[in-house]
This record gives sequence, C-alpha cells and structure tokens, in this order.
Amino acid sequence: MEQVQFKLHDGSRRAPSGGIEGLGFDNDPNKPKTKDPAVSLYTVPVQEILERYRAPPVMEYLSLDIEGAEYFVMKDFPFTTYRFKIMTIERPSQELVDLLYSNQYVYLAANNEYGMETLWVHRDHLSELDTTAIEAVKWRTVSTRWIEVGTSPAEKPRVIAQK
Repeated sequence: MEQVQFKLHDGSRRAPSGGIEGLGFDNDPNKPKTKDPAVSLYTVPVQEILERYRAPPVMEYLSLDIEGAEYFVMKDFPFTTYRFKIMTIERPSQELVDLLYSNQYVYLAANNEYGMETLWVHRDHLSELDTTAIEAVKWRTVSTRWIEVGTSPAEKPRVIAQK
C-alpha cells in the first residue's frame, strides 16, 4: 500500500471525477483544477485485487484511463503472473510504452475521439485478433500521431506527443 493525495473534483457542472494529485499526473498541485482540498488515501496494488478475487492468469481486456496515473499503477504489475489479451490505455507515457513493449505488448492503433486512447494486444494473442474490427469501430492512427511505430511489431514504439 502506498499513501497518495487524491483530488475529487466538484461535480456541480459535470459528473464527479478526480485522481491522484502529484507532479506528472493530470492533477498537478501547481495547476489546480479546483479549490477543493486533496484527501489522503491508500492505494491497493493491482496484484492484490487480482489475487483476492481469484482472477485467471489470462484476462480478455483492460481499459486503463486513470488521469495520468497509468504508469504509477502498472509499474509493479506482475506481467509474468497475469496477462491481458487486449488493453486500451489513455495517453500512455514513454515509461509505460517501454514497460508494455518489454512485456510483449504490441501497439496497434489510437483513437482521439474522446481523448487519446491507444490499443494494445499481447504478442501471444495477436494472431487471434481480427484487425478488421479496428476499422469498424473507427480506431486509427491519428493525423496528429501519438505514438510512432516502425514497420513491424518487433520495433519498439515511441511516444511523440504529450498532453
């Protein structure tokens, strides 16, 4: 467990939202989005949650959109014990891209219709994926590209744009 400062935004104009407050997160204390104070909370490692609820070693899908805390959550993820076949991740940092790549994830596409969602598949499950579905749901590599990729899945992707 790690103690973090969590900022819950006022939901008077929209649905309540929030996230971990800190440098490098979407809730930067130097650029507050609200005057509401942050509260101290304790995080629970993803591994502990998966073990507690007896998750299978291979899971179909993970959507990760946690306001700039994506790498913070995944940096200690037990990739040798658990695997997601497919993941969508909002605005992954280069650190997270490197972590995914080193754990056999392949970047497929991005969609910026509702933010910058990136689509990843574990290399062992790439052949199971019907990539025509990517076009069907309008996933695309966007014109203002987020991640630069080489000509083959073996080449390491690189973040070329940030927020």
